Amino acid sequence: MAVDNAVSIGDARPVRAGASARFACAWTGSRQRRHSGAVGTAVESFRFWFATRHWEWSEEMYRMHGYSPGAVEPTTELLDSHRHPDDHDDLVARIVRAGDVGQSFSSRHRVLDTAGVVHSVMLVAGRIYDDSRAVVGTAGLYVDLTDTLAKNERDTFGGAVA
Repeated sequence: MAVDNAVSIGDARPVRAGASARFACAWTGSRQRRHSGAVGTAVESFRFWFATRHWEWSEEMYRMHGYSPGAVEPTTELLDSHRHPDDHDDLVARIVRAGDVGQSFSSRHRVLDTAGVVHSVMLVAGRIYDDSRAVVGTAGLYVDLTDTLAKNERDTFGGAVA
C-alpha cells in the first residue's frame, strides 16, 4: 500500500511501508506522536478503508473525541456526531466523495468531545493505494488548533477578551 499527497506538517509525510500505509512519525501502528508547534499543537491521525468502511484511529484521535483508546469502535456516524452543530462543512460528504472519486480532501471545522469541549481542527487527508494503484482508502491528520488559536487571541487582544 502507498499513501499519496504528502502532508507537510513537521516531518509527517507518506511512506511506503510494506502492506500498510503510514504517515512517518504521525502514524506508527497504533501509537501516535504529538508534534510541538509554537503552543504544543496536537496532531491526531487516522485511516479509513473504503470497501469495509473500517476506521483506524490513533490514541490521540480517541482522546480528542473524549474516549479512552479502544473504548469505542470508530465509525463515520460517530465522527459526524462530534461535529459542532454550527459548522456547515459536511465532512461525511467529503469522505464519501473521496471514496467515490479517489480524491484527497481537507477541512477546517470544530469537534465536540464527550465532555462538550470544543476543539478547532484542521483535517488533511490523502489517498491510500493498493499495489495496482487503485485508491482503497484515505489516511490523514487532524491538527488540533485550539491552543494555538487561544494563544493568538490572547496575544492579539491581551486582557481585553474575557
